[in-house]
Amino acid sequence: RMWAVPVEVREAAGRGRGAFAACDIAAATLVLRCRPYACVPREAHRARRCAACWREEGGGAAMKRCGGCHWAHFCSAACARAAWPWHRHECARLAALAPRRPSETIMLCFRLLCRRAMQEKRVRPPNSTSP
Repeated sequence: RMWAVPVEVREAAGRGRGAFAACDIAAATLVLRCRPYACVPREAHRARRCAACWREEGGGAAMKRCGGCHWAHFCSAACARAAWPWHRHECARLAALAPRRPSETIMLCFRLLCRRAMQEKRVRPPNSTSP
């Protein structure tokens, strides 16, 4: 469920359609929970976060680096397989750039464009709840 509190969707005079709380909301209450449309790990954390499930390295199991691009890291073979329909598009491009690496901003722009293209093909990114 995306909304953590009861909401009403309605028109606001002169402001357009919006979501309005259907009850009083206390300070620090979670109102909305949704997955990002596209995301990229910070460079300092990239080697410690799974590119598919975003789990952080720990518990003695080391992240495994993608053999193609050496940029993405995965916590398991299952996560690598789940991410492949999505990762394969950036994998070849990252491998061609080696040893250079694009900035976080460039990677995010690339993922936004890929996400849009993948939506048209109805391919869902790993660990996604929305198309």
